[in-house]
Amino acid sequence: LRDNIDGITKRSIRELARKAGVKTISDLTYEEVKGRVRQMLEDWIYNITTYTQHSKKNTVGIKEVSAGIPHKYYSKLLNEKKCTKKKPSKRNSPEKEIAYYQKLGGCLSIRKKPFERLIREVAQDYVHNLRFSAEAIIMLQHCLENCVVDMLSKANLSAIHAGRVRLFPKDLQISMKIADSSGKCGTGGLSAGAPAVNFGVYIKRVLADVSVSLGKKKRMSKNAL
Repeated sequence: LRDNIDGITKRSIRELARKAGVKTISDLTYEEVKGRVRQMLEDWIYNITTYTQHSKKNTVGIKEVSAGIPHKYYSKLLNEKKCTKKKPSKRNSPEKEIAYYQKLGGCLSIRKKPFERLIREVAQDYVHNLRFSAEAIIMLQHCLENCVVDMLSKANLSAIHAGRVRLFPKDLQISMKIADSSGKCGTGGLSAGAPAVNFGVYIKRVLADVSVSLGKKKRMSKNAL
């Protein structure tokens, strides 16, 4: 058995860090990011599988993914042909690499196959033989990378506040404690993808029905007299 979290390489994490504006990262920070990615996927996929079982489906689609993850990490699904990126030269400074990766926009940094294997490994802990559509995997990867970039950008602010350029695990821990007491980016909810219900309209309809029924009773009592 192999731990598929190793499929998220240092290079992909470095690209995400460049998008967040981070110049240098310590070796322990890579392992910290991998651990937090694993926690986020476990929470999100638990919600996704629960929603899929509730709707009596065997394949996870976009609707199930949107119901199990926070909406603030959504991004538009881009065409992969437009995201052809060239490798930056090793002679570039960190500032040039940050500008280069930030211009790519929503292009994915983690490789598809390792990320797909990681999703299936985590999903097996909850439901066996659960299938994921290709669009659901891409959407989940977009949301995860947006969450990691947001997490690294907040950690970079804490490092700059401490007078450092290099990012350490304690910067991630401090930023996550400030953002959320649970230390996670957010788990979403099973009703996250459902439309908002306006209970005010429902209450008005109920009161109107009650008033109509009361008016009919009064009329019937007057006629009886």
